[in-house]
Amino acid sequence: MLQLTLMEKQSVDLNRFRILYRFGDQSQSLHKLLTEKKLVWNHDVFPADKIVLLNQIHSSKIITVDNQSAGKNILYTSDEQADGMITNKPELYLAIKTADCVPVFLFDEHRLVVAALHSGRKGTAENIVSKALNIMKSDFNCSLSNVKVVLGPAICRKHYQVDSVCFADFTSRSNSTQIFPFIDLRSAIKSQIKNAGVLDENIRVSEICTHENADYFSYRRNKTEERQISIIGIKGR
Repeated sequence: MLQLTLMEKQSVDLNRFRILYRFGDQSQSLHKLLTEKKLVWNHDVFPADKIVLLNQIHSSKIITVDNQSAGKNILYTSDEQADGMITNKPELYLAIKTADCVPVFLFDEHRLVVAALHSGRKGTAENIVSKALNIMKSDFNCSLSNVKVVLGPAICRKHYQVDSVCFADFTSRSNSTQIFPFIDLRSAIKSQIKNAGVLDENIRVSEICTHENADYFSYRRNKTEERQISIIGIKGR
């Protein structure tokens, strides 16, 4: 493995503090973002003109975004559909909306690249996380040994029961081991991340279940149309 020079190591150490991500709950709702045109976490305020919001369609499509996408689907509407975004532009925050599906954040502190994914049953079956990692490698020169991945609050296994057809389809397409009739999305995604080459110590998984925790929106709990928003971005210098 190549050894970093002192200057390169100092640069990486500084970059570590430039990656910012927040997993939202009901306090950071889609409704609030669309009406107030901002998101607030404690003292951190993220205005709509610094946020990119996707038209999510339960797919594995991923797009690269830049500053021209700022405010998308908040300040103006777009017909573009996808379930993942990647950028290397500072002060541009990628927003994912969820209500049981898994918000997945990937980032490389060396290359200053971030990605945000909406990984539900279909996206996980299509291995959206591996597709994102491949784009980070091919288009942004990221090394998988430097990539870190965080999985946010989502529905847990015991509350995600499916029929036999759905179960068979998911397990075969996602190449994951599950116990019928339940699906563990975060376990499947973590296995995909490790199989793609990300180091185990660089993977973090939230244990919060959106179905059990009343602070979070959960479609399976009450068929809500509301969504919580989670964001990741690169802070300016």
